[in-house]
Amino acid sequence: MARSWSSSSSMDAQGTLGRGLQSLTGRAGGCSYWFWAEDPYPEFIQDMLRDLKILVWGLTKQNRELRDRLGDATLMVKEHKGEVRALKVEMEANASRKEEESDAMRDRVCRMEKELVVYKFLIKCCVVLVLVVVWNKWFS
Repeated sequence: MARSWSSSSSMDAQGTLGRGLQSLTGRAGGCSYWFWAEDPYPEFIQDMLRDLKILVWGLTKQNRELRDRLGDATLMVKEHKGEVRALKVEMEANASRKEEESDAMRDRVCRMEKELVVYKFLIKCCVVLVLVVVWNKWFS
């Protein structure tokens, strides 16, 4: 079944309708079919189209590679999440253990400060006692 093409342009002397539609009726034994005929693209445009096609293929390949890398990175993140959780639990356990040790050291320091006050008092008492004994010997 033939398709009918319509255009608002008029037919010129060569039998072309508009830009590219050609009628086959103008030829010997022609029929009422139309075909698309277009002048070949200039070399510059052909080169540019070829370069664009290569660029699109390269970008498609690069996009695929980036998507693959993104998938790999996603898997790595999922793997490392488990490691991070384990390290977090370990660090929290270490922190609580260190806090307990710190509390014990604080208690020990407080006890030693009290003992130091008592020792200072005892040393002062001993000095006073020695002074009293010496005073009594010299003046008795």
